[in-house]
Amino acid sequence: MTRAHGGPMRRWLGIALMVGCAEEPATCEGGGEPTLEIGGGGRDAFVPFSDGDAVPLSGGAAQLDLWTAGLDTTSQVTGVVRIDAGGGSQDSIAGLTLLCGEPGYGWVRVLAALPAGATSGTQLDVSATLTDATGTAANATFTGPIE
Repeated sequence: MTRAHGGPMRRWLGIALMVGCAEEPATCEGGGEPTLEIGGGGRDAFVPFSDGDAVPLSGGAAQLDLWTAGLDTTSQVTGVVRIDAGGGSQDSIAGLTLLCGEPGYGWVRVLAALPAGATSGTQLDVSATLTDATGTAANATFTGPIE
């Protein structure tokens, strides 16, 4: 993300379910077009969000599933999630270990901090970037209200 912003507080992403990579080495090791989707439903039932879908909360943070292909997920990737809402911004940055799935995608669930004052119904502009150890990056954006 290259937007200039007024120095928001940085917080770490909460990470759940981190294990090593399994089958499908060609995709897990990178190669192909890098893609990233923001969604929900977990690893086995992932569904990408469409603009307007509600963002679920967990412990006061946005619960987001990140699904990627074309990145090397055999080692840690750097994740940046930015949430803009109600005139405020919040960046969450962390090193992430993704699960590598059957069709060769990488998946992780993150809990991203919300800007101060964001409450149920507040419209969120979410952007995410994952960058692997080789410097290959994938980006995604999504707009929706807090559930």
